[in-house]
Amino acid sequence: MQPVDTCEEVEKYLKTSRIRVHFLPPRSPNLNLNPIERLWKIMHEYVSHNRVYENFKAFKKALNRFFDVTMENINEELVSRITDIFQVITS
Repeated sequence: MQPVDTCEEVEKYLKTSRIRVHFLPPRSPNLNLNPIERLWKIMHEYVSHNRVYENFKAFKKALNRFFDVTMENINEELVSRITDIFQVITS
């Protein structure tokens, strides 16, 4: 059996898929560029900014609450702040 070129398989699949791929730099500290960085920023605003947790278990509980409960309640904020609109910043 011949090995399958994974990249070619993925590209072939994406041609017929509804998935849209956005190629992003592997590290993007600029929060205006990378949607996952925008989500992390919102998560930090709700979970870790100006807060101290007694232990890791309490911090983990707060993280889980954000992803399991809070995100459902802030859907409009998430939709408005996490978009496919990217700013390319040149130096």
